[in-house]
Amino acid sequence: MRTMIGVACGSILAAWVMLVSAAAFAGDWPQWRGPNRDGIVLDSPPLVEEFPKDGLKKLWESEPIPGGESQGGWAQPVVAAGRVFVNQPKHFRIPIDTRLLSKQALGSLGSVAGVPDDLVKAMEAARTSEDRAKLKGNELNKWLDEWIKTNMKPEQRKFQGAVRNRVALGTQALPLETLSKLEAVADKPFASQAEFDAWIKQQGIDDATAKTIMKRVPPTKPGGTDVLFCLEEATGKTLWKKEFPGSGEGRPNSTTLCVQGGKCWLPTSTGVVFCLDTKDGNVLWESKPFSGVLASSPLLAGGKVIFGTYNGIHALDAKTGELAWSGSALSHEGSPVAWISGGKSRIILATRTERIYCLDMETGKVLWPVPVTTGYTGCTPAVSGDVMVFCGGAPKWALSAYRISPEKPEESWSVPFTERYSCPVIYKGFVYAIGGAAQAKDKKGKALCVELATGKVVWDEMIGAGVELSSPIIADGKVIAQAGPWLYLIKADPAKYTLIGKANLGLVPWMSPAFADGKLFVRTGKNVVCYDLRKP
Repeated sequence: MRTMIGVACGSILAAWVMLVSAAAFAGDWPQWRGPNRDGIVLDSPPLVEEFPKDGLKKLWESEPIPGGESQGGWAQPVVAAGRVFVNQPKHFRIPIDTRLLSKQALGSLGSVAGVPDDLVKAMEAARTSEDRAKLKGNELNKWLDEWIKTNMKPEQRKFQGAVRNRVALGTQALPLETLSKLEAVADKPFASQAEFDAWIKQQGIDDATAKTIMKRVPPTKPGGTDVLFCLEEATGKTLWKKEFPGSGEGRPNSTTLCVQGGKCWLPTSTGVVFCLDTKDGNVLWESKPFSGVLASSPLLAGGKVIFGTYNGIHALDAKTGELAWSGSALSHEGSPVAWISGGKSRIILATRTERIYCLDMETGKVLWPVPVTTGYTGCTPAVSGDVMVFCGGAPKWALSAYRISPEKPEESWSVPFTERYSCPVIYKGFVYAIGGAAQAKDKKGKALCVELATGKVVWDEMIGAGVELSSPIIADGKVIAQAGPWLYLIKADPAKYTLIGKANLGLVPWMSPAFADGKLFVRTGKNVVCYDLRKP
């Protein structure tokens, strides 16, 4: 095993040289995971050996640019040619005249349309019973499980969800007679609030019940915009910003844009990819809309912009926006990475089908898949020479390494690591990975260092609660990791785990920092912040 991967590592330097040549400016961080898509900074100045007692040196804060799940998303900042770019999806509500009671809303009120009469009788007796009234929380759930097991016939299990919900609501569920009236207009819009109120009155529904119903009838609809900010790297001042139509539903779009040669490529939450001039934000082209969420961060390689959606992976001509090819490999949160071998470029991509694919960059043809025996993974694999390392998912959580060739992949080793989203880093013959708190019983995460050639774990350190979905970077021989609200600085030294510094900067969980010329660019719930990590 050592010999097999050792040979592969011999081509690492050559691959790095080929990849670095594509970077527009030394010291830039122009895309997700950095210049070479691997989390490695090759030209860092000397960094601090410990965190200052009075706190890290803050250079600037941007204007309000929220980040996080409810607003702003989790896109990483990118840095190119003296500018910082970050995209922020916004969600808001738009007032509407129409009123609509959805079938889903009826379910929340206790609707059980189509349930057989004998089951309805048993259900109503249970719902209003003294036993039901005494229970809540876990005790209620256990009681419901036993009640369903005892009272529902196998052929009635298709009604299990609705019945369970109604019994769980207890006396809060609406009368079946009222629900029967409402079911006649489910998913049928009324032209105005007045028209809906008049209909409610005609049904003889009392005011208290009407108020309960109206809480499930939205007076607004979701709306959204995607905003791209261009900041001055030296000061954080906004140079320009551009708004695009956005989706107001689902989680905010969190793809990290990419920049090169005075252009930036931005996927938006409506499934459209834009190419803009970095000087002023002028749109150079826009793609057709792609169905499915644009979930992965685009890769600029081989003259193409390559990205994934929930419905496939696609490549656009970087100059024109014309579709070069589409493939059926279903992406998810995983982002593509370029792999150069034998003078040819290929793509490695983790997908939502519990597989990692290798595709031909020119055609999108699938060369091989790796069935991820460790379950679904949303990480961006670390590829160095002919070695690929990734964090897997349930049911067997693991950090795994493969020897890859254009013909087939061969698994080399796998070690336990409870994180399917974190992106590992390969550095000087060792793999560094951080995360795992989401799946750990004690809710603590860990930092892991593994010998690349053998899979031997050389150190494994528990590092605290909230450490999950962390994709670290390495600069000046140091691991820089965002974990929850914390910033960690750890020596990239296989001899032992050495914590250089740890600071609560109020960072937004699940994000990753950007690094350029010794400066760190992070997102908080309020804005983008720049810290100076250079040694004084």
